[in-house]
Amino acid sequence: LAKNNLTENGTFITQAGEIYMSNSAFSCIHNTLETVFEYVQAVHCYVPSFGDWGFVMARNQDFEDLEYSRLQSLNTEFLNETYLRNSFNLPKDIKIIDTKVNTLDNPIILQYFLSDWEKWKADLVPK
Repeated sequence: LAKNNLTENGTFITQAGEIYMSNSAFSCIHNTLETVFEYVQAVHCYVPSFGDWGFVMARNQDFEDLEYSRLQSLNTEFLNETYLRNSFNLPKDIKIIDTKVNTLDNPIILQYFLSDWEKWKADLVPK
């Protein structure tokens, strides 16, 4: 539905969760979009209350034509061109892993999310 409603040079972007604590869910969103769009890019930024938060961008055209220089004309308080460019580079210890594709008929992403957080549960429960 998203792809069908984009203009020729439109960009779809979705939040995809915390990239470290829930990497399987993050990867599942990325991998699912790769089955629909020709060009898919993982993006991340640090959100103080959430951690290193992931997003996935998808387009019908290559990302090469994105105009970072247009950012300079915007009145942004924190975002600059360098930070924006770096947001397209995942840390070395974060990889897009192999996952199943998420669908309405098989919402596997929920299982990935629950499994990922189960790993950290022991650290979050007071002793």
